[in-house]
Amino acid sequence: MALARLVFRTLATSAVAIAFTTGAARAPWHTRLLKSSPAANETVASPPPAITLVFSERVDLAVSRFRLADAKGTAVALGKAKFDDPQKGTTVVVPVSGAIAHGAYTVTWSVAADDGHPVKGTFGFVVR
Repeated sequence: MALARLVFRTLATSAVAIAFTTGAARAPWHTRLLKSSPAANETVASPPPAITLVFSERVDLAVSRFRLADAKGTAVALGKAKFDDPQKGTTVVVPVSGAIAHGAYTVTWSVAADDGHPVKGTFGFVVR
């Protein structure tokens, strides 16, 4: 009986240890946005020529989506997203090709890391 409890405890402890070292346990730490330009909640003096997003790990541009909208929700035209440094693949530059007037804007982004895990978010900024 004591041997059975010891075996059970060993297996249970091993299962917990395995769970905390697998991807499921690390899921909250997948790709995240580290910083952006313009920064979240920043007020800028002039319209930015591009939106730059810096991620914690390499992202897959083929499945990434970026949107810029004014306070009314009207989309502003964006150019094709590209990497600042293709070797690293963590900094994405999205050219702003549409006109930006003074006012509040929202950036909505959706990316997937090389592991395929999708992540999305939004942030706003103001053009003075």
